[in-house]
Amino acid sequence: MIGKRFVAYADILGFKSLLREDSLEAVVAKVRALLAGVSEVNVPWLQVRKAGENFDGEWTKSEGAWRPTFFHFSDALILWSDILVDFNDLFRFTAGHMFGHAVAQLVTRAFVSRIPLRVGIAFGDMFIDAANGIIVGEPLVHAYELEQAQEWVGGAFHSSVPREHVHSSGSAVEYAVPLKVGGEVFSLSLDWCAPAAIAPEELRTHNQQLAEEAFDWYLATYPAAAVQQKYANARTFYRWRVAQGEKAHPQSRSPN
Repeated sequence: MIGKRFVAYADILGFKSLLREDSLEAVVAKVRALLAGVSEVNVPWLQVRKAGENFDGEWTKSEGAWRPTFFHFSDALILWSDILVDFNDLFRFTAGHMFGHAVAQLVTRAFVSRIPLRVGIAFGDMFIDAANGIIVGEPLVHAYELEQAQEWVGGAFHSSVPREHVHSSGSAVEYAVPLKVGGEVFSLSLDWCAPAAIAPEELRTHNQQLAEEAFDWYLATYPAAAVQQKYANARTFYRWRVAQGEKAHPQSRSPN
């Protein structure tokens, strides 16, 4: 069915090196771990409203967990939202907010699990027939090209994405995206570092430790200069995001 969706193209960085240097069984294990991680990603939601035709009834509450749909092949994942049939501002905001959070959550979990991802996210008309493996649409092209253009671990939003519908803590943040070559400038980055920046203090400290340990491991494991630059760019973004979180939580900053 054709309709407007958010779509993400995610690539496992260093996959060719993995195939050369590790056993096929080890690579398959990483892919299995990634897919299990995608299946576990969810964004809790809560809706409180008054029932009745004119909203004059009793208050009702409904809640659940939203999960993105995805398709995997080789070293890539494609994730997408439902079609936005009722295309009003609130529904689009809700869909974009949850989709951005889900993708950011995936990148965070994969990163600390030593599975680095780079993601491009776009929006627009897509045709998706998951049962037959048919996924077609210009947004997917935009997402793929943006993923390929980035010079870091993490993700970015294409200019086709309505900024106001994904721009929130834990989904997207204003930050100049490092690119391999010149071209269109992208300034809306995936906020995958939010758990280390805006979570409650004890959890935030734990997440920061996990992230720093992961960065140390990546930089020690992949000595090639071109690869080091990707992780250096990602670490710069990560530490900037953590600093933003400290400004929002001044009471938790360590005295110097």
